[in-house]
Amino acid sequence: MALEVKVGVKGMTCASCVVRVERALKRAPGVEEARVNLTTEEAFLRLQEGIDLKEVLKQVEEAGYEPVVARVEIPIRGMTCAACVARVERALKKLPGVLSAHVNLATEKAFVEYLPDTVTLPRLRQAIRDAGYEPLEVAQEEKRAPLTPWISSSPCPLPSSPFS
Repeated sequence: MALEVKVGVKGMTCASCVVRVERALKRAPGVEEARVNLTTEEAFLRLQEGIDLKEVLKQVEEAGYEPVVARVEIPIRGMTCAACVARVERALKKLPGVLSAHVNLATEKAFVEYLPDTVTLPRLRQAIRDAGYEPLEVAQEEKRAPLTPWISSSPCPLPSSPFS
């Protein structure tokens, strides 16, 4: 069964950009279909099951564009052991559009990286509930960002250290 996902793509300005992104996506292993819409800045993908979505998104970055990824921290109540952690991680990772999910038992939080155009925060919470745990409503606000870490290229110089 094929997996269908929608990915936000930033940086496209013309029809040539669309062609470039589509070609990059179609070259990725496991991509059965890729359609890109300039107006909505989205790519619609049909992927073979078991494909690493992060690897597909790297193709977009290598073509010079930014896939839109959200990161959220969700507090969870009711976990008591490593098996609980594994159950929550499995439930989250099964959702289409979830790139990674890591749960920390000590802090009782899930750290999830996902495609906000494919899966929503309420759906992430529901997956946690379905696994038998209580997601608390005090989630850190979701942040949308490029897949790779962003480094500032500010023209402002850094302040000198007072200890030099």
